[in-house]
Order: sequence, then C-alpha cells, then structure tokens
Amino acid sequence: MFNVELSVSGHGGYAVLALCGELDLADAPVVASRLIAAVAAFGPSIIVDLAGLEFIDCCALGVLVRVLKWTRESGGDMYLVGPQLRVRRVVEVTGMIGARLARPLSAAAS
Repeated sequence: MFNVELSVSGHGGYAVLALCGELDLADAPVVASRLIAAVAAFGPSIIVDLAGLEFIDCCALGVLVRVLKWTRESGGDMYLVGPQLRVRRVVEVTGMIGARLARPLSAAAS
C-alpha cells in the first residue's frame, strides 16, 4: 500500500509532480520513476510540489538528490515548492538537496 499520492501535470513548460502524504522507502522507487517520466515528457526541468507532503525519509531524499543530479546533467533543474515546516526542516537540515526551495508554484515556473 502506498503512503504517498502523486500527480503529474505541466505548468509553464515545466513538468510538475505534486506529492501528498508520506514519502518513504516503500514509495521511493515509484516516485523516482514518475519524476524521470515527467521530465522525459515535459522537458529537462521539473517542479516538485511538496505542499501536501507530511513526511519524507532519507531514502526519499536520496531519490530527490538523484533526480536533481540527472536533471542538471540533462541541462535542466529541479525546484521544490511549498514544503510544510516539517518537510522543509528535513530538506534544510540534511544539506543534501541542492535544488531551490522556490516560491509558490505560480511564481516558480515564471
């Protein structure tokens, strides 16, 4: 059973993947493949909307780091938007994510 819900769409020429729920080891491979598929479909950059994400573990952070590296090697980038305080703390404290913690979604793609 998945603890995270995800949806993929396009916004201003970017792939947007919105995550809701809890992202952990069990869901990390599915999220990784969806992130890569979204970049392949929409272009080299991706916006990851974390507004609905309540929890993220180290395995899921590793997925984000790998996708960030892949997008940058492909000439794109990854933007993280709207993380709740708990998720934002994990992302900031680890220092693992080199992606930008961006403005709200409407501003991030402009």
